[in-house]
Amino acid sequence: MPNKKSIITTPLFDKHYAERVRPFPKLQKAFLNALEVFEEDIKDPLLDTHELTGAMTGRFAIKANSDLRIVFKETEDKFIFSDIGTHEQVYLR
Repeated sequence: MPNKKSIITTPLFDKHYAERVRPFPKLQKAFLNALEVFEEDIKDPLLDTHELTGAMTGRFAIKANSDLRIVFKETEDKFIFSDIGTHEQVYLR
């Protein structure tokens, strides 16, 4: 069943997308493919949707490819994409 919540991005997500994804066509394609799947079913096994812990409690992550992660929060009416990058870039700050 398609997701009815809107997706918004934070300024940090936009900045990191511009730096880490936009310059690389393969990463752009991986992101767009993951976004399409996410919009249909956020729990699709291809995304490996998982809840984060520790300093990132309250957020979730999906895999756009083997190393590209999208971090997000869910509210009643929207998903907020807050970061994008490799595992090390988004988790080890």
